[in-house]
Amino acid sequence: MKHPWILALLVLVSSALALDYPQALQRAEERPPVVTARLQLQDARDQLARTESDPLALKLDRLKARQAVELAEAQLRLVRIQARAEISTAYTQVLDAEAQRELAREALAVAEKALAITRLRYEKGGATSQELTQAELGLADAQNRLKQAEEGAVLARSRLASLLGGPAEDEPLAPALELAVPTWEEVEAALARHPDALRARQGVELARAARELLDPSYAPLAQIESAELAIERAQNGLREAERGLRLRAEARWQELDAKRRALELSEQKLAQAEEDLTIARTRYEAGLVSEFTLMQVRLKATQARVERDVAYHAYLGAAWSLAESVALPLEVVHAQ
Repeated sequence: MKHPWILALLVLVSSALALDYPQALQRAEERPPVVTARLQLQDARDQLARTESDPLALKLDRLKARQAVELAEAQLRLVRIQARAEISTAYTQVLDAEAQRELAREALAVAEKALAITRLRYEKGGATSQELTQAELGLADAQNRLKQAEEGAVLARSRLASLLGGPAEDEPLAPALELAVPTWEEVEAALARHPDALRARQGVELARAARELLDPSYAPLAQIESAELAIERAQNGLREAERGLRLRAEARWQELDAKRRALELSEQKLAQAEEDLTIARTRYEAGLVSEFTLMQVRLKATQARVERDVAYHAYLGAAWSLAESVALPLEVVHAQ
């Protein structure tokens, strides 16, 4: 799904930005879980090297050491995705919170204008005291909404700063760019690489290797039967792991599709709101509507734009959720 409005906006504001979406995602490498996973992978590789060079190491020892490296690699891949998803969520929450703040400021300006008009009409006998009270309450509500929006923006900045390990600076953020969302075929192919599936598959491999080491000429029958039962249990565990992962991936895929449809609907609403604004602006310039009417229509267009952005960020969140469910990395689609 292409969103040229994102790229266009990025070009307009990039020179004034301290941080953009790809840079924020890259900071995931500094998150403690990722650092820990990298160290665990290095430990596993070191242990594998020691095991392979040890003349006394048994076949099962070497197999376990190789499996440990493979699992550590898969775990690092998953932890990186989780860290990026967490940063993406915090990043888009800042964008949403600050957009809500600007919307609240515009709504406050409309409420102030509405009160001024109502008060003037009331003084001239054209409005009732009830209408004046409603306008005053509308202004108080707008002021309260702005206060809440400002607090929400500060809180969102703090969350992002805590993830990125820096101060909660107030420079504008670049829009969140599009992600290369995988196809269902790619999702299915990635299921086997998830640490849960890999761990279960390794269990089957290890159980089979242990059984192969038992010589029927020497090993007791009970020991052989126990080893074969261990293989069966491991295979059942693998089937359950694969089934669970697939069900979760299917649910996340359906969620992504629902968010995509919601985004498309929000874009249609925004297009209509922008068309209404164009008409209102033309009518205002022709003296057919008041400035206050134009302000109201402009506010509706801003509201539609914020709702579209929120829907897009929800779509991004669903894409990351899908990626986590199958341990499949996502890449940012950069502007050309």
